[in-house]
Amino acid sequence: MNITDLLSNWTESTTEGNLDELLQSKIEPMVDKATRDLVEDVVYCWFLPILTILGTTGNVLSCIVLMIQGLKDSTNIFLFVLTVSDTGNLLTNGIRRVECILGKFDALLGMNYYMVTLPQMKVITIIFSRFTGVITMLISLERCIAVTRPMKVRIWFTTKRVWIMIIALIVVVLTLISPTFFTMQLNWTTHPITKAPMAYVSLTDFYTKNIVVMNWYLSVFLTIMFRFIPVVFIFTTSVTIIIALRKSTAFQKATSSAKDEKLTRVTRMMLTICISYVIFNIPASIHQAFVFLYPEYNLRGSEKNVFYLVSAFGQLAEATNSAWNFVLYFALSEKFASTLKRVLCYSCRNLTIRKSIKRTATSSGGETKETPISATKPSNSENSKL
Repeated sequence: MNITDLLSNWTESTTEGNLDELLQSKIEPMVDKATRDLVEDVVYCWFLPILTILGTTGNVLSCIVLMIQGLKDSTNIFLFVLTVSDTGNLLTNGIRRVECILGKFDALLGMNYYMVTLPQMKVITIIFSRFTGVITMLISLERCIAVTRPMKVRIWFTTKRVWIMIIALIVVVLTLISPTFFTMQLNWTTHPITKAPMAYVSLTDFYTKNIVVMNWYLSVFLTIMFRFIPVVFIFTTSVTIIIALRKSTAFQKATSSAKDEKLTRVTRMMLTICISYVIFNIPASIHQAFVFLYPEYNLRGSEKNVFYLVSAFGQLAEATNSAWNFVLYFALSEKFASTLKRVLCYSCRNLTIRKSIKRTATSSGGETKETPISATKPSNSENSKL
């Protein structure tokens, strides 16, 4: 644009009172659209699907191991519920991002899929993500009490009370986030050229009639409740646990008490889970802080490409946290690792036996060959290992 056109537009915009918009339009954005599209393609089409597959597989194995060990103590209950929440977060987010892969074959199909899953599936993803933060808060609180008040934790965190706490948190999270379901609605139209059906999302009448209250509730209240408070609370309790452990001679020196050693291992694993949550949720928290401090920084502003870019990395970090916990369980819990190995070995042994039976039946000309029960059914001693 030459200087004459710039002055002409400047005069017209000043007359219409749009000087700020003109100034923003002339500033070169920090990130161009090509870079944004490239990063979103890598994150949504490659990294997130891979994390979804690996993380879901690991979490399913975690659930199996924890159920075999028994949900009779607060530690296993917390880990089981956290794993279920992480799995829900990965699956719902992965289902939504299938549009990225579909869009490579058919752009309209990918866009329709994205719009169809946006109104409800996005909210369900948010529910799982926020519940992960809330249950991690409860884990950090339980470990903090276990270290600072070991006698009290047995009274306050019994099996029955832990389940009551979890159910209460589920109700609270669902109740507070449920208004988000009524903010968007799915609509259909036709493509102007191909006449193919096109989906699009619009704001509901409920949202538009209560836009001021809803904007405050969704953007401020829910963000503070489920984004800032969990990170600050978990960070504070984690620091308290570390300080308490350093001051306690029982954790500084190796003891012959098996009970103290078990408490040390459990606390180390739970503390690592809490710290991991804080680290992986820092990008999204900083992003939301910038949204609060700079209202012009949004998905329609001059730096909208940066907004989308940071949002993509925030989602990737949250998905990594949901897929990462399985690795922590295996690396930091000997009991979990040994149980997992027995489960996998038991499954491999059964698979080997079935393949052997199939080969035997094939080599005998298709005749069914009776196999002794002891050859196909594991002994009682083998079953007892699980």
